[in-house]
Amino acid sequence: MIDMSSNMMYHLGNLNSESTRISYQMSTGKNQEKGSEDSLLYNNILQIENKLRVTENLELQLAKSNVMNDAADTSMSGMKDALDAIKVDIMKGLNDGMDRNDRLA
Repeated sequence: MIDMSSNMMYHLGNLNSESTRISYQMSTGKNQEKGSEDSLLYNNILQIENKLRVTENLELQLAKSNVMNDAADTSMSGMKDALDAIKVDIMKGLNDGMDRNDRLA
């Protein structure tokens, strides 16, 4: 009889601690405190957090790439303008309707 009552008290203590944990989780809104509580749910939470971090890093890398692309586009546009100006000057120099003094200018 004593063994049965101590066994009952042990299980009641376990139920009390589980009830305390569940009421704490409900009051704080946290689903998990330890990975051992529900391994599948804890694993899913970790996977989602990992995917979220990967997505945030990809977003950061895309922003950096856009800045680099904008800088490259600006420099290429400047080079194109310079080459167009050189082309115009070369066309002026090749024009037969001009005399030697006009070509040198």
